[in-house]
Amino acid sequence: MKLAAIATAAALFALAPFQCPGDPDPQLRREESAPEAVWTLCEQLGRDGHTDARRDALRFLVRRYPNSRFAARARLELRQEAPPPQSQ
Repeated sequence: MKLAAIATAAALFALAPFQCPGDPDPQLRREESAPEAVWTLCEQLGRDGHTDARRDALRFLVRRYPNSRFAARARLELRQEAPPPQSQ
């Protein structure tokens, strides 16, 4: 009986890699990542004309998720919005 349990457990462990072969296809995922959700919010705020809230959300994205591809896009957006330096 004990041998059968061990054999069953070993068989299940042997099949595990076939059940979970690797990372899921990003095209098939159902949920967006947190940085992507914040970026989507930034876009919506921009469309709705909430420029101050959009800028705050972009800054949050850069601070909270600095290595995400959306943070890179947020940095670019913030640079484009910044007023040019005034010369004296």
